Amino acid sequence: MSCFYLEGNGEAADAIRGLTKRIQGPDGSVLKIGVTNSPSPDFLLNTDQLQVLKEVMARRFDSTSCLLNLTNLHHDDLLMEKDMLVTLSSPGIMKQVLRLIKENIPHLKALSLSKNGLRSSSMKMFQDLHTSSSELNALNLGHNYITDMLVLRYVKMFPLTELNLEANPVVINLKNKPMRYINLVKKELKSLKLLDSVDVDAYLAENIKEKEQVIQPPKLQHVGTASSSSAITEPMVRTFLEQYYNLIDTQERSNLVAAYTPDAVLEIKSAIAAVGSSVFLGQSKISEALTSLPATKHEHSTISLDVKLVNPSNAVARVKGQCQMAGVESVIAFSRTMNIIPYNAGLCCSQELLEMRRDHPGNS
Repeated sequence: MSCFYLEGNGEAADAIRGLTKRIQGPDGSVLKIGVTNSPSPDFLLNTDQLQVLKEVMARRFDSTSCLLNLTNLHHDDLLMEKDMLVTLSSPGIMKQVLRLIKENIPHLKALSLSKNGLRSSSMKMFQDLHTSSSELNALNLGHNYITDMLVLRYVKMFPLTELNLEANPVVINLKNKPMRYINLVKKELKSLKLLDSVDVDAYLAENIKEKEQVIQPPKLQHVGTASSSSAITEPMVRTFLEQYYNLIDTQERSNLVAAYTPDAVLEIKSAIAAVGSSVFLGQSKISEALTSLPATKHEHSTISLDVKLVNPSNAVARVKGQCQMAGVESVIAFSRTMNIIPYNAGLCCSQELLEMRRDHPGNS
């Protein structure tokens, strides 16, 4: 029996599982393969591996700013070269990393743990890093899998003035309630000044009378023809998407940013080498994502559209089809799920999931 771990690659896992009982050994027996969802393996590092990790951390430490950058640690080139799986979401690994920090970086002031697959439970032992002389005032937990505010309990003992939780599920779930989000964090972190790069005190001062409402930015020219008070209809959504796809294959694709709300979330899940999977929060990041995507040509005859009216002010549109992409030889199958709401003088997308993969004959 053999067991191995695949990180964030469900398609590969499904493909491997599809080979069960199809591979025959020399004695005629068939190979049985099972797949199950699991957390990352909780391996402990030995003495030699800890020395390698110490070298990696030393390279990632900026002594001038006292910043330790452990972003996407398990994909560090040296760790991968040494065939070491150092996942901070594993309690044992996190404990070893925290001990190295405590022993070697006593004056740590800033720490980035973004893109490490962390959950709230992953941060439980983070409080062990605290001492009476702790100087940690900036913590980046962005682009992880934190789903609730329990994580604040494990960091509130530090004198934090800056915290980043961008692109975590807990932030996405609260994106339409920024005042509530800020107040929840401020309640636990009294000295906080910057939250997700936003000046907390200035924001609260400007919006104290607009609690639980989204900041209204300057009026933009949006795609669609509906007022923010009117009910969404299926023809409106179809018109919105028709205009969207009239622009998507042109050199004016950057103008599509006006089809998103200022705090919209765009998530891209890609099995295409030319396009990376990522989450983009806000119009500026979405604009960068739109302009960085390779040129496309959508095959309109393959596109199907399903519109579901959730309520008078919310619709979910699912668009599927095929397209060609510059630099990619095979046809790409895409699926786009868009949450559409009235905004200013038109319709806008508040949340989108774009999935892309190579299309294979026989796929539906």
